[in-house]
Amino acid sequence: MKQNKNSYFSYIVIISVVAIVAIVVLTMNGGNQLQGAATHIKHVETFESTCVDDDPENNYDLPGVVQQRSLQYLDYCSGNTLVQRYCATGGKIGVTSGYRCPNRCSSGACI
Repeated sequence: MKQNKNSYFSYIVIISVVAIVAIVVLTMNGGNQLQGAATHIKHVETFESTCVDDDPENNYDLPGVVQQRSLQYLDYCSGNTLVQRYCATGGKIGVTSGYRCPNRCSSGACI
């Protein structure tokens, strides 16, 4: 019985630590959307077996979406830098190293 209580307590401690870290990260981010791959991927009901890019020229002024299977990968801003997704060789998703917008970056496009 003691081992079950210790296991339960360990799980509660681990979950609490993860929750506190998540709150700290969100707070330090100033309430802005988290930057990174995981926050710029959407699951959709449609299915594309190949990679489809709605902005194949990587136009800086247009927010782009790359779809592969049932996932959509969105262009996003990291501060004033635009990070764009594209269809790479072999059906893989590529990511640009970033383009510094002359004015500012918002919602996956330079404005």
